[in-house]
Amino acid sequence: MMTGLAHRQAAAPQGAGRQVEVCVLRRAPTTLPDVRHWARVQFEAWHVPADALQEAELVFSELVSNVVLHGYGDVVSCRIEAGAADLHIEIREHVVREGAHTAAPPPDTRSDDEHGRGLLLVEALSSDWGVAPTLPGPDGCRRVWARIGLADR
Repeated sequence: MMTGLAHRQAAAPQGAGRQVEVCVLRRAPTTLPDVRHWARVQFEAWHVPADALQEAELVFSELVSNVVLHGYGDVVSCRIEAGAADLHIEIREHVVREGAHTAAPPPDTRSDDEHGRGLLLVEALSSDWGVAPTLPGPDGCRRVWARIGLADR
């Protein structure tokens, strides 16, 4: 049972052969195990190849963990989409406070640090990724996304 998730909804398929799922949660560290499990179940249901499944889980975990642990908004939405050629992972932090939309600079990571390499991992495992900030407001958010190729697996 996913007690930490505010709600889960199946989204309508997007385009030919694309499947989409969306999950909305409170921005609290206690929600992370449930939302990671939710993503894994979806990836498995879509029969994502084993090597891509591991990559997708790592990328999803890094992106959602960064938003939950370091974000400013109270609500996080996770959208995962699968097609024949790729997986698309998108995490949105719903920001309504003035000034909260400014992204923090990347950490100055030393070689012996245990933290601070998540986005390097996302970059290494994804075919493309990015961050798109928007202005605060009732529908304002900051989103981070990644795409994982499936075509040659």
